Amino acid sequence: DYLSAWYEKFDREGLFVVPNVNPNNMPISSEVLNVATLTDGSLHNSPIAIHDTGVPNWGGWHNTPPNFCFSHPDVQSNIESQVDALVAQGVGHPSFKGVCLHLTMHCMLWWGDLRSGYNDYVVDRFERETGLRVKRGSGALRARETAAWIRANAYDAWVQWRCDKVTEFYARQAAKLRAARPDLKLWFNSFIQPDFRQSDFTSPGFMERQAREAGLDRAALARIPNAIL
Repeated sequence: DYLSAWYEKFDREGLFVVPNVNPNNMPISSEVLNVATLTDGSLHNSPIAIHDTGVPNWGGWHNTPPNFCFSHPDVQSNIESQVDALVAQGVGHPSFKGVCLHLTMHCMLWWGDLRSGYNDYVVDRFERETGLRVKRGSGALRARETAAWIRANAYDAWVQWRCDKVTEFYARQAAKLRAARPDLKLWFNSFIQPDFRQSDFTSPGFMERQAREAGLDRAALARIPNAIL
């Protein structure tokens, strides 16, 4: 509870603090993640993110999409529990001004980029909510074919739908903060950087496209009353 001590000091000094949330991992059981589930495709309905390779993140950390799939209820519950704890701890202190979501590519606060989020239940929900039918792959690596079809045939709808899901979640967190104290804000620190490995990283609109593919819709965030990007 060291943060409460800092709140007291900041209260006395007339300073303010906005704690940062940057979750990268969460508890997962060996029943969910093991050699068998890595090879038989059953991870497609788990919190583990399935990438456009057909498998989870197979190495690397920074500059890779998150290891956990943003829209899984267990993932969202884990994030919300962190936000809730920070609000409960800080709401009684005038120096506490809200919570900041630190949006790095590999954090599980969003999709990370277009390579991630091809779990079966994500595609199922996309079809249900948009009315579009996706041509699916088959077998344990089915997400590879599914992702290729989506990119070629439903890119705009896929990106917008994913932005909508992220915005809905953020709006829910922002509403919690307003309910706890009307002046509290939900802050966003977008840490997307130009990726020199992509041939068009200097082209106009590259950064905006990268943000949207990760799930960050700047225009939608601007409509959340207490959001600060």
